[in-house]
Amino acid sequence: MALQAADRGDYETFHDLSWRAVQKGTANDPELLLLLARAQSLSGRPDDAVVMLLRVIATGTDVSAALAGPDFRRARALPRWRDVEAAMEGAASPARAVSTSGASTAPTPASGASSMENALRFEEDVPFDPSGLAHDAVSRRFVIGDRGGRRLVIVDEVSRHVVPLVSVASAGFRDQITGFEIDPRRGDLWVASADADAGSKPAEATLHKLQLVSGRTLFGVTVAASLGPARLVDVAVTESGTVFALDDVGRRVLRLRPGTRELDVVSALDVDAVAIAPADDRVVFVAHAGGVMRVDLASRSASPIRSREDLSGIEWMRWYRGSLVAVQRDADQASTASRIIRLQLDSAGRSSAGLRVLDASAPNAAARASALDSGVVYYLSEGVIRRATVR
Repeated sequence: MALQAADRGDYETFHDLSWRAVQKGTANDPELLLLLARAQSLSGRPDDAVVMLLRVIATGTDVSAALAGPDFRRARALPRWRDVEAAMEGAASPARAVSTSGASTAPTPASGASSMENALRFEEDVPFDPSGLAHDAVSRRFVIGDRGGRRLVIVDEVSRHVVPLVSVASAGFRDQITGFEIDPRRGDLWVASADADAGSKPAEATLHKLQLVSGRTLFGVTVAASLGPARLVDVAVTESGTVFALDDVGRRVLRLRPGTRELDVVSALDVDAVAIAPADDRVVFVAHAGGVMRVDLASRSASPIRSREDLSGIEWMRWYRGSLVAVQRDADQASTASRIIRLQLDSAGRSSAGLRVLDASAPNAAARASALDSGVVYYLSEGVIRRATVR
């Protein structure tokens, strides 16, 4: 049907049906992704077409013949087309080298040093209070939450321009955006939203699935009333596409399996957790004021990570190759400093095998807007996105 729409010149319908084909087909099918990129270019979305082409090229597919055709005329006119050419040639981008697998080759700061020398400053003076950060290595764009504006915005890593992605009203979210995460394998953006006035009524929360490129809402899953009040404060996605969410009202871990539309409780918690980091679909790590817990989803049991290092004060955390990367607040409550750390775990994931400081001078605000992508930690501070390479 998409191809039929293209043949008759109905490019808007071609675009919509191509998206449906991608959603219904095998994940990351290069032929379907290329079809969508073609529809994006023809329907007046050349920037989206460039992003999608980079995803196709990253699969190792030869698209040289398609790129030379007239369908990508609009996309070829963009300055960012050079990124497509560089990806085709296997060359590193001059702004920040990204391999076809999405691995970052950003400069490595000295151990314990600030990564200010690797900062990315916005072109515009952005007057918003950040609440969350995500990075897409393929499109080289950041998604930033704006608490005051109740919206998500995009910052292009190359142009450094700030543009709106979606707002609470336009996307059908609840009053507040409370967390979000990118699924890089599938090109999805998962957003948690909640009611603002939870004090006068039972707290309700919804997990929304969006197309990362366009910001289009695909569907939302609301925590069932039978599970009681909920507020999702952190969201993380595994390689298989399972989405985990941390509910700080119900003190539990919720899960959305791929292909389903219902959140289920996988573990109750006896602590006030602030961050979640699934290692896979079976083990989830949870950070709370006093330390870090390992949650075994099969047995629904939780145990603290054994460590000689102080693991208190962790306010953001993600899993990375047998370790936990985290933002840890200084033990001195009056301090305005935090540090970014990598906590290496033993093979069982139950004990610390060593702690390394990646950045010793991150601001406390970093915990509210940090992201881990392709071995690089990004965090936001006063209109500047800084980065620290995970070593």
